Amino acid sequence: MNEDAPARRRQETEAESSADKVSKKTSVVRATSSVQDRYGARAAIRKGNRAVALILGILTVVAIPLAGVTRSWPGALGAAAGMAIMWIVAAVGIGANQLVLRDPRRTTAFVFGAYLVKLVIVIAAVAALRPLPQVDNTVIFLVLIVAILLTTIGEARAVSRTNKLVIEKL
Repeated sequence: MNEDAPARRRQETEAESSADKVSKKTSVVRATSSVQDRYGARAAIRKGNRAVALILGILTVVAIPLAGVTRSWPGALGAAAGMAIMWIVAAVGIGANQLVLRDPRRTTAFVFGAYLVKLVIVIAAVAALRPLPQVDNTVIFLVLIVAILLTTIGEARAVSRTNKLVIEKL
């Protein structure tokens, strides 16, 4: 009977230590998700993504006909190419936002990675379209500048209105 007592104690302590590990792990997950949702991060990012999509939708409807009227067929093609580039860039940004929501501890890596990918996309697309005579390069440049400025301002405004940041001890 005395020989079984140490074995039981060992099993009990092993069970307690594994239970402690599970509770610590769930408390870390709870802390991460509570920090993540604490200040409305999900709602803020969703509203920012919607603002970007809305701005690009409106800009697409306005820019292509306007460029077609002012710069003829090459202008319309240039505006369509610029808007296609911006929709791809927006998709990369929205994807990065979704990754941030999954793992907020890696926000910096996701955001900087997304900006690098966006930069490469814009440079590669403009370099590929530049030698084409069917596309007006000035229109591509103007559409990209206006779209980048409007989406950045619109997203920042939507997020800042939604996200109420309170700094306190956790």
